[in-house]
Amino acid sequence: MKVKDVLKNACKFIGLEELKTVFEGGQISPEDQETVDKLVEIFNFVQEEVATEFLNILQYEKVSASKELYFSDLSKTILDVKYIKNIDGKRVSFTLFPDHISFKDSIVEIVYSYIPDIVGLEDEILYLIPVRVYAYAIAREFFLFEGLVDKATLFENRFKNSISSLLRKDKTKNMPAKKWL
Repeated sequence: MKVKDVLKNACKFIGLEELKTVFEGGQISPEDQETVDKLVEIFNFVQEEVATEFLNILQYEKVSASKELYFSDLSKTILDVKYIKNIDGKRVSFTLFPDHISFKDSIVEIVYSYIPDIVGLEDEILYLIPVRVYAYAIAREFFLFEGLVDKATLFENRFKNSISSLLRKDKTKNMPAKKWL
């Protein structure tokens, strides 16, 4: 799924259905381009929010390092280190610094959560949450930027309720059996 597909859904909530033709490759006015650029920026903000506050994305990497590993040597923008392992497959204790990790052994494996890359309109998304939930958060931010706090609050509540439901550990509900008269 692409960013533009998510934005099409968000435009339904925002009331910008006329942008549908833009997302399908139609002509675009400078004003519409400005709105689309703003929506893409909002999408990136929302994706980062989801990945950093609700659903950490984990990256597994094979590395070769001794004593320290600089974050710039990793393929993603690091958020938090989950663990590192040595050549024997044992977890190694480490200390985090602003720009690197320090440890006493040589390591060959690191697992960390990361901040998603900035994406554009035609880029594929990380499918972290359903499109509808992305659309709620995009509508929330759009209305906040427009100063429409009541509408933003409505979509904030929808977003938070949906995220809570997705993160709930026990999603099944046992309903008592109906008794027939």
